[in-house]
Amino acid sequence: MLLAACDHGETRSAQQGDFVAHPSVSKSLDDLIARKIIGSPEEKLGDGIFGPVKLQILRAKVDGTALTLVYPFGGAMCGSGGCSLYIVEQTAEGFHIVGKTSQVKLPVKLPSVGNRSRPSFSVFVQGGGIVNGYRALLRPQNGRYPSNASIAPAERYEPSEDEEILIDYPADLDQ
Repeated sequence: MLLAACDHGETRSAQQGDFVAHPSVSKSLDDLIARKIIGSPEEKLGDGIFGPVKLQILRAKVDGTALTLVYPFGGAMCGSGGCSLYIVEQTAEGFHIVGKTSQVKLPVKLPSVGNRSRPSFSVFVQGGGIVNGYRALLRPQNGRYPSNASIAPAERYEPSEDEEILIDYPADLDQ
């Protein structure tokens, strides 16, 4: 028997041998994206210069880790400084968010610095008041990632030429 907490705070006593899931854990990545990242239907559409802009979701599994990067863009989820990058970890219990970093523009790259099981990521930062764009390093601290790519603990970073691109804008996207 599986007992999972719901978002309304309802609980019941677990019987011996029951598995109790943490309330922020989702059974599937799609469920986590729908419930914890997208949220309301209003987030799916936004106003663009030429009409409504539909939300698109990019995702990339980080090889050799239990991590998946999720980058929703378009719709009402982004601002002039970019969108939020979600770092999702899969455990035996399910999927949960271990990082949500705002002020992110693509591409997201995998630098050669950091721990392989909990790697650092580099992202582009520009807009939201930042005129001269730069790359920022998102280094995990205490199992979590920085909440904003434009302020500490994120740091300016000079990327190497051989960094692997994990997520980039689709080739057919007009920017």
